[in-house]
Formats: sequence, C-alpha cells, structure tokens
Amino acid sequence: NAIESPEEDDIKAFFIPNKDDARRATRYLLGGIDESASVDLGAHRFAHPDLVDKLDDRLAEGMTMRMVADDDLYWVDRTVEGNAEVGPNLAFEADNVRRLEETGGDAFEIRYFETNHGQHLLHHNKYLIYRDSEGSPFAVLAGAANLTKAGFNDNFENIYYIKVPAVLSAFDTQFRRVWDGEMADDDTQDPPLATPRNLMPLRNEAGL
Repeated sequence: NAIESPEEDDIKAFFIPNKDDARRATRYLLGGIDESASVDLGAHRFAHPDLVDKLDDRLAEGMTMRMVADDDLYWVDRTVEGNAEVGPNLAFEADNVRRLEETGGDAFEIRYFETNHGQHLLHHNKYLIYRDSEGSPFAVLAGAANLTKAGFNDNFENIYYIKVPAVLSAFDTQFRRVWDGEMADDDTQDPPLATPRNLMPLRNEAGL
C-alpha cells in the first residue's frame, strides 16, 4: 500500500524495484552530482553507467572527487600486476575508475580498504556525500543498493537521499576517519584507514 503521510523535506526514501522510485532515486543520485563542487563516494560495486558518465562529465568541468572502495576493485584492475578476480568486482569496474582518473587527474583520488578475500570480508558501504564550494556536505545518498544499474532498477533495495544535519555530520566524520585517520573523539578506537593506490601491496594476501 502507498504511504499516505506527506514526504519529508530532509529525507527521501526509495524502494526498488518500484519503477517510480527507481526513476526518482536515479534523478537524486545524478542531480546531487550536478549541484556539487566535490563528491566523496564509498562503493563496493562500481558499475552504474549513468553514474560513471555523470562523474566523468563533472570532473571534466572541475569538480573534485574522492572515492573509497574495497581492494577487490584494485586487484581486478587489468593494469595491476597479478590482477585477478578475488571477489564480485569485474574488470570493467576498474576500467570505470581508470576513466575517472584520466579525466580528473589530480582532482580525482581513490583509496582502498584491504579486506580478507578468503573470508569474503568487504568494504560494503554505498554512499555519496555531496559537498558545496566550501566543502560542507549538503546531502548524502546512501542505502542498500550497490552502485549498479540493477541496484537502482531491478533488485529489492532501499535508497535514501538525506539532508538531516546530524546525519550529514556523521557521514562527514566517518569519511574523515577512513580518509585522514582522524579520531571521531578521544574515546573511539583507531579509525580504519583506507590505503592510497601507490601504497597498495605488490601482492595480495592470497598470493595472487
């Protein structure tokens, strides 16, 4: 049944595969990029063609972007020595990253979480933090869906576009933890730090 309560201004909920929700979720996904001076992105899969095209266009226009991904996406890269499919990611997804690197140059950077392939441990976050020209987040898109066409159209998924200030602050804090190693506060554990591409090991722990 349809939810009869009026939609909130500061949070939008989309439930896939409802076709109206799929169209709206994609519109917010791409529209947020159009409004952003910079985007921070967390991904497991990175295969949504419209998303990659939009990021590529905006990087060409001067937007900046930081990305955190699972190292499965690194090891599947055909330019990496000993590359192999050690998880669900496919080689074309690494090609998508390379495309953004070539377009963005210094305005694009990706870092990887080094996880345990054998135990199927993953960096399974999926989010985009949209930032204004001052670097402040004005919205977040996050949810269960991978950044794939199927995730935004076909699977049973939930996706949220959020402008709640406390939620934006929490995402901002968490991104600074994994990117810069900043402590959230004095009582939290050391942050899980993502690895820059040039500091990734020469061989992964599976010996591939």
